[in-house]
Amino acid sequence: MKVLLELRKSKEWTQEELAQRLKVKQGTISQWEQGERTPSLMALRKIGCLFGVTVSYLLGETKGDGDDAVRTDHEKEQCKLS
Repeated sequence: MKVLLELRKSKEWTQEELAQRLKVKQGTISQWEQGERTPSLMALRKIGCLFGVTVSYLLGETKGDGDDAVRTDHEKEQCKLS
């Protein structure tokens, strides 16, 4: 997932730092970023919450230059509850 690599680097986080935030192993982050594995739906939701983007954006279904990529206030509130 090239987008995950870009999001992580935009925060200046290491793979290890992202792994700790998502409660996965660093190797898992590496595999996701290299396209060797695909995150589960639950992991995609956590990633989206962490970076404030939609799952559709993470999957490449929407571009990052519009409102479709950014979570709505309702979605952000749901992130806080989960």
